[in-house]
Amino acid sequence: MRSLWVSTYAFFDGPRAFEILARRLEEASGLQATVLLDIRRRRGDTTVAEQLVRRFADRFWSVEWPGSERPRVFHDPRALEPEGPGGVLHAKAVVADQDTVFVISANLTEAAFERNIELGLLVRDRALAGTSGGTCGRGSGMDRDLPLAVDSSTCWKRRSRRKRPSRGFEPWSPRSGLLG
Repeated sequence: MRSLWVSTYAFFDGPRAFEILARRLEEASGLQATVLLDIRRRRGDTTVAEQLVRRFADRFWSVEWPGSERPRVFHDPRALEPEGPGGVLHAKAVVADQDTVFVISANLTEAAFERNIELGLLVRDRALAGTSGGTCGRGSGMDRDLPLAVDSSTCWKRRSRRKRPSRGFEPWSPRSGLLG
């Protein structure tokens, strides 16, 4: 495996949720891994977005991430706007080597692992993988080393014929950043 792109809305027990990915990063020389995570602002919280990101990043790398090798980690900054939409990154998917896509209803949580009835679809198709986020990073600015998110005009675009702006998957804003 050369590349892996993972998106999840929620995770709990990071060491368990990310154990296999962390191990693969340590074992597979040259594996490029990108993880998209949702960072939430609690209702009424007026903390500056950058502080919320820094707090999340510090906890993620010190408590939740189980390995020494790190993936590139991104978030959508719209979720941190004081009156923003919250939970905008809801996708649960994996793209491997830009040719295989796994879309699943499950979050990386104990309920999903142990109790819930979840459904997933595994598709080996380069065209689908290329439009599902697996190409994020190449020429998008996501490869810059920043605290937690970056401009990604090639990521998560939903093709729409609607005239009004889509509330769906739009290019991430320039305020996005890499979790460092």
